[in-house]
Amino acid sequence: KVPAKYKTIKKLVVKSPAKTEVQEIPAETKTLTVKKMVAEPTLKQTLVPAKYKTVEKEVLDTPASFMWTNAETGAEKPWKSTGRQICLVETAAVTKDVTKVVLDTPATVTEETVPAEYKTIKVEKLVADAKEQRTPIEAEYKTIEKSKKISDSHVSWQRILCQTNMTKGVIKKIQTALNEKGYSTGKPDGVLGRGTRNSLEKYQKDNGLATGGITYETLDSLNIEL
Repeated sequence: KVPAKYKTIKKLVVKSPAKTEVQEIPAETKTLTVKKMVAEPTLKQTLVPAKYKTVEKEVLDTPASFMWTNAETGAEKPWKSTGRQICLVETAAVTKDVTKVVLDTPATVTEETVPAEYKTIKVEKLVADAKEQRTPIEAEYKTIEKSKKISDSHVSWQRILCQTNMTKGVIKKIQTALNEKGYSTGKPDGVLGRGTRNSLEKYQKDNGLATGGITYETLDSLNIEL
């Protein structure tokens, strides 16, 4: 029997499709120290009251007066024509000291500029806006192997080793060759027992060879010459 034949087909398939990776980049800020006005400059006005002082002043209390008197007696009397000698006598003026409060300095208004008041504060300043970073990622591919049947199993005529040629020496060669290829038959003894038959059939199937006996095709595959 000739087993079905297969061939291995390699095919490139998509492992992961192409895509775009989106990364959110947050806004970038920095801290600044600034001065902030908390009170504007103002004009302060102050009233300076008037100042007074006390002064003493001599004032006329009684004015000077004049009187005609008798030149002989000095008697005072109103003037009258008598034919006598008279003279004009002055009575001195009388003064007195008085105390008076007078303005020394008038009231005034003084003006003073009060400077603006500031305080130091910390503020966050935007350095860069938040944004999206898009990174294209290419598709990934992988190679897969697929076994495809190219012919069905079928029965055909094959040249096999006849009983005459199936000597103990040939069987030993077959057992040795199978052992070397990893198909254990045990210690080569030249006997075509069940273990040797099973290993031989497995070798034939694995290598696409006809099964059902020791064919010349199998002997050629094992490099055995008769």
